[in-house]
Amino acid sequence: MAHQEGLINLGFSTEMAFPANLYDKLIAQLEKDLGYPLSEIAQEALLAEIQQIVEQAVQQQKLGHILYKVDISEKQSAACLNDSNPIESLAHLVLKRVAQKVLFRWQYSRGS
Repeated sequence: MAHQEGLINLGFSTEMAFPANLYDKLIAQLEKDLGYPLSEIAQEALLAEIQQIVEQAVQQQKLGHILYKVDISEKQSAACLNDSNPIESLAHLVLKRVAQKVLFRWQYSRGS
């Protein structure tokens, strides 16, 4: 998750570089959607922490609640569940979707 010209890689691919100045907003939205404190988590450990949260939600049969709060469709989640590592795939999807929400709100607030 190296910083490059004000962008950070959120750890799931290069398809979505995230503005470093919005990282605090990303963490705040993740905390709101997932219901877990994440502000003390290092950027490099964020994806792994989300994986643990997703795994815990699966064990407690609360995954549906998280997917609803994050706004992930059944089709998207089903595709992840068919993956070789469904927890990792779901964590990537959660992080990607929350990052999209933060970016969309930021762009809308700027009038873009």
